[in-house]
Amino acid sequence: MYPSCGGTDEYIKIFLWEKELERKELEELKTKLANKKTQASIVTVRIVDYEQLWRIAARDGKSLASWSLYEALKRRRNPELIDKRPKQ
Repeated sequence: MYPSCGGTDEYIKIFLWEKELERKELEELKTKLANKKTQASIVTVRIVDYEQLWRIAARDGKSLASWSLYEALKRRRNPELIDKRPKQ
């Protein structure tokens, strides 16, 4: 994914990895990663219900790209998830 148009050749690789975790494990991960400084930024980990993710993803390009890729891959693996209503 290229996060900005023109002027730079910066790109971000987006990967999908799924793992089921207990709530306690999620909280431990959140504590471990909260405000961890990387080379150029601070990483913020937020735990939200999946149904509400789009509200947060809409404000962050990387989250939005990851969420849309996940949704597309999920539908590809499970074609029955695709909306089959006739187009109007």
